[in-house]
Amino acid sequence: MSRVRRTLLAAATLAALLAAAEAGLRVTGYAAPILYVADPEYEYALAPNQRTHRLSARLETNALGMRSPELSELSGPRVLVLGDSVVSGVNWTDQRALATTLLIARGYGAMNVSAGSWGPGNMLAYVHRHGLHDAQTVIIVLSAHDYFDDRAYGPLNGYSAPQIRPRIALVRAFDQYVLRGPDREAARTERPGVAGDARQSLPRLFDYLNGASADTCVVRHWTQSELAGGAAPGAAEIAALASEHDIRVVQADGVYREALARGETIFRDDIHPNDRGQALLADLMTQCLATP
Repeated sequence: MSRVRRTLLAAATLAALLAAAEAGLRVTGYAAPILYVADPEYEYALAPNQRTHRLSARLETNALGMRSPELSELSGPRVLVLGDSVVSGVNWTDQRALATTLLIARGYGAMNVSAGSWGPGNMLAYVHRHGLHDAQTVIIVLSAHDYFDDRAYGPLNGYSAPQIRPRIALVRAFDQYVLRGPDREAARTERPGVAGDARQSLPRLFDYLNGASADTCVVRHWTQSELAGGAAPGAAEIAALASEHDIRVVQADGVYREALARGETIFRDDIHPNDRGQALLADLMTQCLATP
């Protein structure tokens, strides 16, 4: 075989391998992460009208950017659920496994308004602009660290909060895993928080909801670290503020400990629930909806 033919064969083989790798990444959904939109008041939110997937997880948002069906499709008492990545499920949680989807299956019109790293300020800004969408009940899922999760403004991180999808998945993968793109992007988009925003916004959020005559309940999510070592800073302050505003708090630690004692795996990492954890979160939300 001549050198030219060997070169052409090698080039064709390489092209075929690259095409197969690109196709494989696209099949997994790597090139179609769930997208975000920036906002001058609540920083960012999930982009509306998305239908995508990551591995086997189906990811959808409605016309309002909620990880929920369209409001016209909801039936039963409306429940607005506010939270961060614990509630949104990020790119890992299939639409069917979300706690809010399980609430819908139980007869509630659950609306999932959440995004990764949302704190009280983000939630307050959202309800100030959009209201409660006729919700009769509001459930706020809070971790202890949310008491200190201040809003920050500036460019969004293209890896943790992408606004566009990569045109070529292989280029994106090479940048992410070889050129350390996420570290570079984190440095480029580092945003100082507005000091004290979360601590000031939480009581204002409670005041707003009480003024709107919404039945409000806090689900206090516990991390694995807290289950092992006790409640983290911020937990007591959240509980005290809720008590001052006559807002019920449902603590997750008992339900989580019982599941762990049965040998169940309920977390993906220290904080994020897996599918079983989402089911337990739905149980906790149902406790919020029960008559005290």
